[in-house]
Parts: sequence; structure tokens; C-alpha cells
Amino acid sequence: MEIKTKKLINNKLFKSQSSGNIKDVFIEEDFLNPSSAKISICFRGIDNSGIVEFNSEEINLLYEELSKNREILKGVKVLEFKPEKRKKSSRKR
Repeated sequence: MEIKTKKLINNKLFKSQSSGNIKDVFIEEDFLNPSSAKISICFRGIDNSGIVEFNSEEINLLYEELSKNREILKGVKVLEFKPEKRKKSSRKR
């Protein structure tokens, strides 16, 4: 994951760039007020770390844009591995 930011300080533009791996994704929901839902993506790099938070409107916009461009996601596969159940051996020792 790579994050690029710009900040204007005293009429000067400062650019910052960092990268890292996503470590956790938190979904915070309020059942009484669903519009206040929030998704936090936590990342950690070699010399940096941070949290990127999205509110429900931003997540909906992101979802709509990604669903329009499904051809970008064609090569993405999610694999889920389940532990195998061990069979009891019928051999006697």
C-alpha cells in the first residue's frame, strides 16, 4: 500500500509519501445510527505506520467506482483455507 499526501504550510507545498503493508481492517458500526459507520485500515512499513479511516459515504463512493471498473479486479482472487479434519487411524499399536 502506498500513501501520498500534500500539505500547504505558509504558502509552501510539502509532499509526503509512505508505504507499508495492511495489518488490520476494523469496521465500526452503530446499529442505531448506520450513517456513522466507519472503516479503519491500519498499515505498517519499515519506518512508518498509520491508520486510514473512511466514513460510510466514502466507502459507498469507493464501492461504486470499483464496481464500474470490474475489469481491473478480474485477476484478484480471495482464497480461504480451512484446516483439514484428521481421520482417526484404525491401526493398533
